Amino acid sequence: MRGWVSGMLAAFLACLVASAQDWPALQAERRKDQLTLLNYVAALSAKDVGRILSGVKLLHGEHLYGFTFLGRAGGLHAKVHVLLVKRDDKRQAYAWVEPGGPALRLPKCPGAFPGSAYDLWGEVFTSAQLEGGDGVIELACADAAWRPEAK
Repeated sequence: MRGWVSGMLAAFLACLVASAQDWPALQAERRKDQLTLLNYVAALSAKDVGRILSGVKLLHGEHLYGFTFLGRAGGLHAKVHVLLVKRDDKRQAYAWVEPGGPALRLPKCPGAFPGSAYDLWGEVFTSAQLEGGDGVIELACADAAWRPEAK
């Protein structure tokens, strides 16, 4: 029994060390995914409003595929960005804050389980607000105050 426990502990520690060594590579993948999505979003214009999006394929899945583009939320600080979309008549949003921008309070989405917001890799975003450098967050709902900017 003691040998089995020692073996399991050694295997666990080996996995932990390997994970720590892979952390810089994982962070680089995440930065690449963020840039890929932001480049896709930057190409969207007012003429795309109402169009069903083709989406973008990232390393860990697709985003925005099949969503209808409603526009960008207006009236926000220049460093705060909210992309409004819908699928099956449900309004959702993708949001991000540039470094140095003010925090964006996130809406609580009724019925969203386990959370109302997720990062691009499907991990629950647990903070009540989005701050500069947090990255792009997918929201299960859109705040009713977020309206598409005027054309």
